[in-house]
Amino acid sequence: MVSAASQSTFSFFKKQQETGGNRSSLSFWTPAGTVSFNQKALLSVCSVYKITLVLEYAKQVGEGILQPEACIPLDYVNRYYLPHIDSGHKSFLDNTTGDCSKLDSLVIGMIRYSSNAIAEYLTDMLSPEKVDLLISSLGMEHSPTLYVCSSMLALNNTKDLPYDEYVQYLQTLTPDWVRQQSFLIHAALKDKTMQIKDEFYLDPNIIDVHAEMLEKSTTESYLKVMQKVASETYFPPPIQTVIYRLFDAVDMQSAFSKKLYVHSGAKGGSANYPGMKNAALAVAGFMQLKNSTDKPRTYSMVFNGLNPSEFAVRLQDMNNFITALSVSDYFIVEMVRRLQA
Repeated sequence: MVSAASQSTFSFFKKQQETGGNRSSLSFWTPAGTVSFNQKALLSVCSVYKITLVLEYAKQVGEGILQPEACIPLDYVNRYYLPHIDSGHKSFLDNTTGDCSKLDSLVIGMIRYSSNAIAEYLTDMLSPEKVDLLISSLGMEHSPTLYVCSSMLALNNTKDLPYDEYVQYLQTLTPDWVRQQSFLIHAALKDKTMQIKDEFYLDPNIIDVHAEMLEKSTTESYLKVMQKVASETYFPPPIQTVIYRLFDAVDMQSAFSKKLYVHSGAKGGSANYPGMKNAALAVAGFMQLKNSTDKPRTYSMVFNGLNPSEFAVRLQDMNNFITALSVSDYFIVEMVRRLQA
């Protein structure tokens, strides 16, 4: 039996298909079939891009470059923290004690809470160039890595333009310009020649612009990456072990997951703040079912340009939809049939 929530998400994709919509994308593989819609569309993937940081981190740990037990002073991370914007980092801090954190714990915190401050710190530690090389080696269609917190600061009204004029100016900015500015601002934050004010805040119009500047990719690309992760043959064993350790620490803690899966991992993300007109929501992951000889099920789903009511419904229904696709072969077959009709 498939839930009404799962049917609601399918109906959304079907309507997008019928109206020629290009603001959502789906790629899902199971032994019962491949479900795909608009899978080559280049869309903002929100915090799903952090999967690339997890994989590069696992690579460097597996190769002995980084030590997962190294204790990192939280001051090194907090200098990138944007109050009122980065709720994920606040949640991480609320659940962390002491003045430092083990490197592994930082990465797990980035996955669990989606901390942007941790993502910015890790991007620097790993090297954006190495992350981009990994992305290329994985065969992904993906925009270049940027510094996520610093890219928000790049949208500050440093010219003190009148508000309406400044909002118009923002429309002229390009992702390349924002990325270049993010590198300059990051360097200033890192050496403390610039500091973030506690009252830092971006209004909805500016956040809407920033959502368009986030890293873009395709659900087809992330589906293939999840297949590589779950294959257990693409990455060398020392790296694969780290990947499972990190994802299992987040996704294999519930009784439901332990009962259903051998391994399960996912990273979701969203761009949604009060007053936004064009919110975004995304997720990618894998599921290796217990008592099954089938290959693990893998998925990637992205929604861009959501209004507030659409965002609320899609967020509420997403987990039920993924669960239905993971356990209901009937739902898979029916989706394939109806999307191809």
